[in-house]
Amino acid sequence: MAVTLISCFPRPLLFHLHHGSYCKKAGQCQCSKSIVRVVERHPSTGIGSQRARVLSAPAVVTLLPGERREGLHEAITELAEIQNAVRWGWIRVVPSAKPDSKPESRASRRGSKKSVQAH
Repeated sequence: MAVTLISCFPRPLLFHLHHGSYCKKAGQCQCSKSIVRVVERHPSTGIGSQRARVLSAPAVVTLLPGERREGLHEAITELAEIQNAVRWGWIRVVPSAKPDSKPESRASRRGSKKSVQAH
């Protein structure tokens, strides 16, 4: 189920979606991956060699004052930062409408207007 976060705070808010607490519960990783070149030194010889390492940084949700962020995974409500912000009145969490539950159009409620021509 998706949720909507609504900011009630007069300044921008920043929430980190840590891998261990958010990505695993959401079922998909939102972390960004970056390749960093690191110089590692051999402990006994002191000779350095460059190696590429892949580092992951947690995703971030930024809410501007009065902003609504829709379609977030419900695992976000289990983060301590989000729970504290809700308790302090900085944000509100509202369940989002399911994408399948769209209201019917007027044409489908009235029935089809196609006329059948008789021969």
